[in-house]
Amino acid sequence: MAALLVAGNALACASEPAKAPHAERPLDEAIARQLIAEAVRSEGATPTGGRLISLPRDKHLLADIGVSGHKLAIAFVTASERQTLGASVPAYDVGSTALQLVRDANDHDARILILHDLSYVTDEQTGDEREVSSVAVSNRLQRDVRDFLAEAKKQGWP
Repeated sequence: MAALLVAGNALACASEPAKAPHAERPLDEAIARQLIAEAVRSEGATPTGGRLISLPRDKHLLADIGVSGHKLAIAFVTASERQTLGASVPAYDVGSTALQLVRDANDHDARILILHDLSYVTDEQTGDEREVSSVAVSNRLQRDVRDFLAEAKKQGWP
């Protein structure tokens, strides 16, 4: 609502001060690992510990969660990992909903889902001020993992 200011005999309208943007941050990596493991279990598979993946350009990535009995893994890639791995992993694509996969350079049958932390960002506000809820972000992360596993089953990936 605009406030009226008295300046001499004249009335002037002033707008409310601009609100600061909501501070945003990626989903915590430990929470992401838990959510990924839950999504794997929800698809009837057993999550395993991390799996070391060989990438192009002599780089290595420790995927956060593997899938027991399959050559599948999920990596929640953080800023520091993106910096270290460079072009060895697909670049983060703002606004894209496409799943990004890489293959292990030493085992071409192995497929790794790359989940960039920047795709799962929530604001730090509380109450009704929140614009991006952590529940919505968590649900999207788990949906992406389930979609990956559904595609693996459909395609008959080992």
